[in-house]
Amino acid sequence: LQDYAIRVVNSNGVDASHRGTLAYAYLTVKSGSGSSVGEGVLHGAQPSLKAIDFAALGETCARRAAENREARAYKGKLSGVAVIDPQELGALFLQSVGAAVSGLNVQKKRSPWADKVGQDVGSASVTIRDKPRLPNGLVSCASDDEGAATRDHTLVLAGILKGFVADTYHARLVGAEAGNAFRRSAFSLEGAYTRPAENHVSNLVLEPGVKSLEDLVGGVDRGVYVEKFAAPELNPISGAFACEVRNATVIEGGERKEHVKYALLTGNFYDGLRNVDGIGRDLEPVPSFYGQPGCAYVPPVAFAGLDLVGQD
Repeated sequence: LQDYAIRVVNSNGVDASHRGTLAYAYLTVKSGSGSSVGEGVLHGAQPSLKAIDFAALGETCARRAAENREARAYKGKLSGVAVIDPQELGALFLQSVGAAVSGLNVQKKRSPWADKVGQDVGSASVTIRDKPRLPNGLVSCASDDEGAATRDHTLVLAGILKGFVADTYHARLVGAEAGNAFRRSAFSLEGAYTRPAENHVSNLVLEPGVKSLEDLVGGVDRGVYVEKFAAPELNPISGAFACEVRNATVIEGGERKEHVKYALLTGNFYDGLRNVDGIGRDLEPVPSFYGQPGCAYVPPVAFAGLDLVGQD
């Protein structure tokens, strides 16, 4: 649990403050005994205790542990559609899109989207906004860490790149709107001064669709539903990833079949944004755990063109 207060005062006449709370839960469940053991891992983060359904988290985590115990090591290669759970998708989303829209990365030529304003970077169903004023957002705030007033920014609209997030300095260099992006850390205050202030998103929102998770799965002829990676990490410049799958289910003809593990889901996330097969309707907050500050608000998403690669 966290109760925090921030105040920014400087010689430019800025005097801005913000208060908030945070509740965070991390669950691990093991099922079985001896060499036959399955594990389920899940986390939940909300601005208040009452917003976390602990019973639902426990039930989901227990189910994953039981399914993981029965899962087999995947053999061969499956090329098709991958439906990715929000908690795992959120980390990949922050590391890729969060880095690509940073004014600092654009100015340093570290962003693959640096020269692509007005161009397609995603499917027509993909709209992405940075929303520091999101009601009850995990990293919502009235001002950024240089005291600039925050406001929502549309970064990608119907697949078209519209702009970046930048502080006052980098906004002039990359032609972006200033404000909202100067941040030391954006999930917990304990590490706020362990790194220099840089340009980062706040609540990075992938606008939801209308489909339930089951609708997404039901629309997949051949593919996989991934609930848990060992570590959802990618290369933020190239977008390439090869994530070890811990909890996953093969999909055939729109139905969930066998549970699998000991495999890699491979592909390129930037290419995946251009090949979105469907977007779910239920947003879930996913705070940063893998180096890129911010909080992703994403639903489950089906991506075409990804590969599940198992053992020979």
